[in-house]
Amino acid sequence: PPSPTWRPGAPPPGIRRGRKAATSGSQSVLLDLPVQGALAGAQRLGRLQAVAPVPPKGVGHQQAFHVRQGQVGPRDRVHRRAVDQVANVSFNTANCIGTGYGRQRLPFARENIRSEILCHGLGAHAMFPATKTVLDIGGQDTKAIQVDPDGIVTSFQMNDRCAAGCGRYLGYIADEMNLGVHELGPIAQKSRHYVKISSTCTVFAGAELRDRLMMGQKREDILAGLHRAIILRAMALLARSGGIDDEFTFTGGVANNPAAVDALKGLVEENYGRRDVNISPDSIYTGALGAAMFALRQDQGTGTEVAA
Repeated sequence: PPSPTWRPGAPPPGIRRGRKAATSGSQSVLLDLPVQGALAGAQRLGRLQAVAPVPPKGVGHQQAFHVRQGQVGPRDRVHRRAVDQVANVSFNTANCIGTGYGRQRLPFARENIRSEILCHGLGAHAMFPATKTVLDIGGQDTKAIQVDPDGIVTSFQMNDRCAAGCGRYLGYIADEMNLGVHELGPIAQKSRHYVKISSTCTVFAGAELRDRLMMGQKREDILAGLHRAIILRAMALLARSGGIDDEFTFTGGVANNPAAVDALKGLVEENYGRRDVNISPDSIYTGALGAAMFALRQDQGTGTEVAA
């Protein structure tokens, strides 16, 4: 878990000998690390998403931390050396928690399985302890979560039957416009008047997008309308889950999209008044962090035990 002096967005301090929470592959584990370094992984099966060892001597944090974003290539000797350094670390697993869509296929005992909703709630609490409401917009679903002072979920609403309003929808739009997903937000922020989008259905998104462009509407105005439509869907989930209490934490890949953040802040203030909106640069790892925190609590015999 983060140290008392660690703040979201800052490079994590070197981890010295002792028990620390980390994640690896499709499972989150509590490790007893004999050397400096940290390993963080994904909830999705078989996909290593983050490796952040203490940078080698002479290598700056910015250069070494690019590895956390998955930018690892065979021609990059610095990154490859960093990955090998962590891969060769010997450790003893103190406890492990499985989560994510593939959690039921993991060879874990039932008490070592947690749903993504529980992990996102506790992960957001670990990042921002005053969190009461969590919105997670990921690639495949959207979650609106209410948590208690211990980070345990009290209620939630989830959209997992349709890709509308999720990261995959933005990916489809980016493909249609021949853009990178990372370009959508900055372009949308240039808009002076957003276009009202009638549907966020991924199936019809391409057709509506082409119709708007043929009508001569600016792409930044169209994208601004698309981002607003996504957030409006999320706001409906939040309302059904119990509304938005202070503090409010936004997680998931879409939390890194500046146009989505702007739309969310505007709609939250419009409907609920001023709220503190927390966003960590490491928001995509919130669920993995929550799973590691469950592993830590279980190993220490503390915290509220909940079913998956």
